[in-house]
Order: sequence, then C-alpha cells, then structure tokens
Amino acid sequence: MEVIQFRKMLAEVSKGVKEHELAAMKFMCKDFIPKRKLEEIKSALHLWEALEERELLGVYNTRFLKELLQTSGEGRTDLLRIVQCFDGLPVCGPAIANNAVPGQMSQGEWRQDTNALCTRNRTDHTVFGVMAG
Repeated sequence: MEVIQFRKMLAEVSKGVKEHELAAMKFMCKDFIPKRKLEEIKSALHLWEALEERELLGVYNTRFLKELLQTSGEGRTDLLRIVQCFDGLPVCGPAIANNAVPGQMSQGEWRQDTNALCTRNRTDHTVFGVMAG
C-alpha cells in the first residue's frame, strides 16, 4: 500500500510542477542523470522515474525530491508540503484528500488548503484520503 501512496504523492506533486520549474530541476540533476536521458525527460513524472532508477528517490527516500522542490525556481513550499505529508509530517489536508489540482487553484488557495492539511499526526495513517496499510 505504501508504494501506491508514494505513486499518488508523486502524481500530485507532478501536477503542480511548471515547465520552467521542470527545466530548473533537470539542470540540478545534471550530475546524477546523463545528458541524453535528461533531454528525453518531458514531464515531472519522467524525472521522478529517472531519479528512482538511480535510487535518488523512493518510498523511504524523498530527500532529493524535497531538495529539488525547495531550490527550483519559486521554492515550491506547496508541493513540498505534499511530500512532507507523505513522509508522515503533519502537513496534509483537504486539497490532497479531495484530489485538488494545484493548477486549478490560485497559489494562495493551494497554500492555504495545504496548510490546513497539517493537522494529522503520525498515528493517523490516512494519506490522500486513503488508509495506508
């Protein structure tokens, strides 16, 4: 079940990654992913796959992804909160549970909604509105 939740989290984060942010993330990955592979990457999901292949991203390893989100372009704290929620930190809420898409909400609404999500604790294994097993 954790793998499914991990994939759902990656899909949610990828929906919010803008084209210029993806370009910045790819640039930051130059030392880890060969140039030819980077040129083939056209979406955040493809980048996540490449990072997984190199064991820089996984169910129990989101540190590199968090670093990318913190340092790419605008420092996407809204997307970072989604990853932190997956990691079990108290930062998740209705936007994720209700399958809200960052691009369909104003940035302020998304941040406010994801901040509201920060109410769960580590004993509650609900992630994205689904009980994690």
